[in-house]
Amino acid sequence: MGILETIHSPADLKALDSARLTELATEVRSFLVEQTSRTGGHLSPNLGVVELTFALHRVFDSPKDAIVWDTGHQAYVHKLVTGRAGEFARLRQAGGLSGYPSRKESEHDLVENSHASTSLSYALGLAEARLRKRQAGFVVAVIGDGALTGGMAYEALNQIAHLQPPNLIVVINDNGRSYAPTVGGLARHLSQLRVDPRYERIKDEISHLLRDLPLVGSTADQAAYRVKESLKQLLQPSTMFESLGIKYAGLVDGHDE
Repeated sequence: MGILETIHSPADLKALDSARLTELATEVRSFLVEQTSRTGGHLSPNLGVVELTFALHRVFDSPKDAIVWDTGHQAYVHKLVTGRAGEFARLRQAGGLSGYPSRKESEHDLVENSHASTSLSYALGLAEARLRKRQAGFVVAVIGDGALTGGMAYEALNQIAHLQPPNLIVVINDNGRSYAPTVGGLARHLSQLRVDPRYERIKDEISHLLRDLPLVGSTADQAAYRVKESLKQLLQPSTMFESLGIKYAGLVDGHDE
C-alpha cells in the first residue's frame, strides 16, 4: 500500500515525517500524471503546488483555518490530502469529482471558484466575517503571480491594506507563469522580491547570539529588531505590498525540504 492510500485527512499528513513526506510528494505527482492522462484536467498547476499544499495543511488546521485557492484548478493536491484520492477516476465527469473546489464534496472547500484573481476578495470577506463573529482561525488565500495581475486582485489588495485583518494571510505562488510566462510591471517587481541570503543568515546568527547573552539576552534581542529591519532595507528592495502597509515575508523555496 502506498502512502497516499493512507491519507484520509490533513491529520494523516501531519503525522508523516520528512522522509515519508518526500515519498508522498513523489507518489502524488505520479498519481496526478496517471489520472489526468485518463480523465483530462489541469496537470501542471498541481504538479507545482505539491509541497506548498503539504505545508499549508501541516501548518494550518483546515477547515478551522480556511484555505482559498485562486482560480481553483490548482486544488487537486488539496483534494488528495483531504481524502478524495479514490474519487479521481471520475474527475471532471458528470456526477464525479469536480475539477475545482466544491462545497458539496468536502468541508475543506469553502469557496467554489474557477475564475482568476478572485481569491483575495473571497478571503477578505471570510476574514472580516470571522472577526465580526469572533470566530477563531486564519483565512489563507493562495494566488499565483499570473492571477495577481488581475484588476480584481488589486482592488482586494487595496481593501486588505485598508482593513488590515489580522487573521488573513496571502500566499503568492510565484512560478513565473499562468498559461504563459507572466509579463508586465508586476512580473518584473516579483522577480526582484528575493530576500538576500546574507540577510537571513546574519539575522539568524545575531538573534541566536543575543538570546544567549546572560541577563540581557531577551532585551538585547528585542532592541536588535530595529537593527535587523534596517539591515533588511539595505539588502532587500522594498515591496509594493509593504508600501501598501501589508507585511511581506519571503521568498520561500517551495520545493526545498
